[in-house]
Amino acid sequence: MHNVHLRQSWCKVGLAALLALGTIPAAGLSAVGQAWATEAEVAPAATAATPEGPEASIGEAESAANVAEQTTADAATPRDAAPAVVDAADTSVNAVPADAPAQPQKPALPALSSGWNDLDGQWYYGRADGTPQTGWLYDGAWYYLNPANQGAMARGWTQVDRAWYYLNWSGVMETGWQLIDGAWYYLAPNGERAHGWQWIGGAWYYLYPDTGAMAMGWNQIDGTWYFLNWSGAMQTGWQNQGGTWYYLFGSGAMATGWQWIGGAWYYLYPDTGAMATYWTQIDGTWYYLNGSGAMKTGWLNLGGTWYYLAGSGAMQTGWQWIGNAWYYLYPDTGAMATGWLQLGDNWYYLGNSGAMATGSVTIGNEYHQFDGAGVWQGSTDLAGMFTAWAQPEWSATNWLILVDTARCKVAVFWGSQWNWQLQHLWDCSPGKASTPTVKGRFSVGSRGYYFDSKNARCFYYTQFYGNYLFHSVLYHQTSSPTWIMDGRLGIPLSHGCVRLDVWNAQWIYNNIPSNTRVYVW
Repeated sequence: MHNVHLRQSWCKVGLAALLALGTIPAAGLSAVGQAWATEAEVAPAATAATPEGPEASIGEAESAANVAEQTTADAATPRDAAPAVVDAADTSVNAVPADAPAQPQKPALPALSSGWNDLDGQWYYGRADGTPQTGWLYDGAWYYLNPANQGAMARGWTQVDRAWYYLNWSGVMETGWQLIDGAWYYLAPNGERAHGWQWIGGAWYYLYPDTGAMAMGWNQIDGTWYFLNWSGAMQTGWQNQGGTWYYLFGSGAMATGWQWIGGAWYYLYPDTGAMATYWTQIDGTWYYLNGSGAMKTGWLNLGGTWYYLAGSGAMQTGWQWIGNAWYYLYPDTGAMATGWLQLGDNWYYLGNSGAMATGSVTIGNEYHQFDGAGVWQGSTDLAGMFTAWAQPEWSATNWLILVDTARCKVAVFWGSQWNWQLQHLWDCSPGKASTPTVKGRFSVGSRGYYFDSKNARCFYYTQFYGNYLFHSVLYHQTSSPTWIMDGRLGIPLSHGCVRLDVWNAQWIYNNIPSNTRVYVW
């Protein structure tokens, strides 16, 4: 304070001398006097605001005056830049208007106690010198004291050196799985928020790169679809979502198109990945995939209609050579044809099995001829032929049975010699070439419900000579004829007996008396 007044005394002497010489106008003295008055007012106020006492205040005032002088010089010419020339007429955005308001400054923190300090609900950590700690702090847990906010303790999501961290409302850095605002996040042991694919606890998880939130449900990642369940774990293998099946590779990628899985082919629609079932047209070709999605091959019966699917699964149409016989599959549906079929000017006959007839075939009560290509050549009245053959035959009963092994037919008559009337004309399977049916005239003998031949069972047998019998086609060995083992008729097939449909064998068993004449040729 003494130095200030001393300067003022010397300045007054100098000004009096200048005034006497007429160098400055007297009016200028009023401004100088006002400045002295102002200086005299500010110094006490500064002294009063200093808690360490007047001595400290005087020293600080002198220091502040020196700093002010340096600051003025520095502002005019920065150490690192050439003096700037400012045009008074410059109105660019870089020019600062003379009347621009000063930027508000954050109030300085008071001296802090060592350790944690609560200032108006905001926490700070004080060093021993009373200044705030900044950056990461370990105090039983990790805390972040934000340097950009005077060391205030951070809460919630905080970015530090390009990494994101989550600090709970007590400021503690979280790690592991965290549910935040309805979304799950994973924070590594060092607290950093994880992004992208992460292997955690034995499963893969996907955390969105922009937010770190855990993905759930269907997600397309780099052009590939994945499914993550509601706990976020990536799924693999077969997955049923909303009643639709999908297949996800070991990488989690959703499969599409044809896929060989577990020994079968499956088709997964390219646009959705959904598994196809039942009839599906792919690239113009029809395929059948069963209820489990597996592609079918070979013969397929749907609702009593037969279809044939090649080894590739493609549904076949037109003429097909399958298992040593020709079959015709309608071009528009693929259904197998049976019975009479007209193609152009030609007629064909396809039996109940769908196999095309060739040679001599009995159809109903008529005898038909087909060439090697299956084209029908004509027919003969088979019923009339058998009736003519029956008339000269004699029987000890009013019944007569004729067996034509070449045509594979059995004819049953009622009446008497020269007056026989046809009652039934049935297909049969007589003995094959290596075990032919005995030929001649015989009489009906014993009968029984069934007998077994190896692992087959024959029902309703009626003997006509030795071990030669009328009986049913072959069944599995059940108590009643329910499960056919070999039901073929119309071809020589047996070990010598005459096989019949089970109901025709039962009819003979129930109605034909013993000693009835049986004529076999």
